[in-house]
Amino acid sequence: MSRSRTLPDPPVGTRYGSWTVTVPAPSPATRPHERRITCRCSCGVVTRVNLASLRSGDSTLCQG
Repeated sequence: MSRSRTLPDPPVGTRYGSWTVTVPAPSPATRPHERRITCRCSCGVVTRVNLASLRSGDSTLCQG
């Protein structure tokens, strides 16, 4: 039986490029494998971002 490994949630204030984590736990997702977390961009935009994209470096700033 295989088990998926879940990394701990990043704490508030963790930075990924221009994104800063603003909510302590990931927001609920419609699909469990697509965990999204609320972040604020350095330009001020607040949105939910895919946690895997943050960790891999695929998402480093908003499109605004």
